[in-house]
Amino acid sequence: MEMYLTHEQAGFSRNYSTIDHLLTVKVLIEKTNEYHLPTTHTFTESFVNSLSLKLFIIALEAIFKKLEWKTNGININGSYLSHLKYADDIILFSQSSTDLQEMVQEMHVASERIGLQMNINKTKIMSNTGENINIKINGERLEQVEELN
Repeated sequence: MEMYLTHEQAGFSRNYSTIDHLLTVKVLIEKTNEYHLPTTHTFTESFVNSLSLKLFIIALEAIFKKLEWKTNGININGSYLSHLKYADDIILFSQSSTDLQEMVQEMHVASERIGLQMNINKTKIMSNTGENINIKINGERLEQVEELN
């Protein structure tokens, strides 16, 4: 299965773990705050699906390979970090709420094309900009939170 996974997916990978992604997110948030760079991100806890988790992860990889996000996300020394995944948990990163809305919409549409649906109730938005972020999926606004529980 590992041959199908990208470096953004830490679930079921020998060389990555949840701790790696948690550290990446922690450092990213600290540095964007330190350098006063805007960052907005969504945390999608899971998708609604009936596939086994391993098949789901392969399907999820197929979705992300079709997304054209080479210059989306947070620029880190010329490379862009647009997302991280751990099994069925996904974090999307963006420097603006407008870009994040586009990314969320693209991921939503790509997911539906293969029969998966984002769980809107478990998808949360965080931002360091202080602004009220208005991101919607199918007209339903995603909840903005200060921290995840």
